[in-house]
Amino acid sequence: MLSKVQEIRERAIEDISVPKPVVTKYRIERRYCKSCKIMVESPVDDALPNARLSIRAMLTVAYLKIGMGMSGENVSDAMMNLFGIAISEGEVDNILKLLTEAFGHKYADLLQAIRDATYRHMDSTSWRNDGKNENLWTFVTRGEAIFRISKSNGHDVPLEVPGEHNGTDVHDRHSAFETLAKKTKNDQQYCWSHIICDAKELK
Repeated sequence: MLSKVQEIRERAIEDISVPKPVVTKYRIERRYCKSCKIMVESPVDDALPNARLSIRAMLTVAYLKIGMGMSGENVSDAMMNLFGIAISEGEVDNILKLLTEAFGHKYADLLQAIRDATYRHMDSTSWRNDGKNENLWTFVTRGEAIFRISKSNGHDVPLEVPGEHNGTDVHDRHSAFETLAKKTKNDQQYCWSHIICDAKELK
């Protein structure tokens, strides 16, 4: 037999709401331009032209495929199991193509910003790309980050991506970056994390 309530304690948990697809129908007014002699209409800000999915849904596909390194089949399964949205493997490739066409020009802007920065952090790691062993490179500043997947793990990739610049390169002493330093004559800063780890090991 339980007594009266002696005290109340608080407990907080985090949960994920069950997602479900939201279908939005737009009624788009079309007007004829007498000057251009064509029909014109206002754009839909939440979706790319002729796209079946919203930009948010398409970016989710891109994250699963590129960010998580999933196969097209697994991306298709994940979109159905997590969000109830049916897409084929072919549609995954088409979504990536549409995003590239829509936002690809932003890559050049990011690349130039990294080249103009006073310093940039650089790193590489192994990367499985459609079942093949390749390399993922990253070049990061305070406000920008770009990635490059390449078969090469040599200095040719960082020499090509950041290109000619006058900033300081921050890296982990990977041999490719050491070769890069000899070719560019740029100032170098070794990663403090690696220096500290080496110091502890020597101690």
